Amino acid sequence: MEDFQEFGKPDNGFLRFEIDSLSNGYADKSNHPSLESCLLSLPGSSNSKCIGNGLSVEESKVKILQVWDGQTLIKHLIGTFYANLESEKIKEDKRLESNYSRYNNQEPHEIPWIEKLLETPITDHRKLCLQHILIPYLVNIKGMPRSEVSLILEKWIKEYDKKQRMDFDYKHTIKSDLRTVKDHKPISIEFKKIS
Repeated sequence: MEDFQEFGKPDNGFLRFEIDSLSNGYADKSNHPSLESCLLSLPGSSNSKCIGNGLSVEESKVKILQVWDGQTLIKHLIGTFYANLESEKIKEDKRLESNYSRYNNQEPHEIPWIEKLLETPITDHRKLCLQHILIPYLVNIKGMPRSEVSLILEKWIKEYDKKQRMDFDYKHTIKSDLRTVKDHKPISIEFKKIS
């Protein structure tokens, strides 16, 4: 499962993808399964929505439409899921690039205190700095490519890891935060807008 590490923890996404794939798109669209909560309709049980729509108990029974042939391998499904994740990642990157160009038509600029932070060893709150200050700054203010941001931040973390060991997986955190940064600005800019 190392191939999936770059996507963070896609297990809930896999459940949702699997349900849609295995049901050939006929799964209940309002069912959003997760590892903590997964609804399952058992064959022979009644579908309450069907009963609510006026069907008889017999007409609303959950039926098996196709029995597993014992041949189709789950590996095919995992490969398809991986391709789907890659496709979604590409779409998200394009959307973020579009957002960046829409909001940042001017030349990229610098925020001095954040530039200083990138040169300053800190031992506390590094994870929060990555998520709320450095990644939004480098991606959305300076307009740097994600691959370059990843290299800069890994170097920053490694430099200061010599002073105090980290209690989190910094590579996973950086990759995850790069995927979810969207068009967020560094935290200080957001606070200035509020005050």
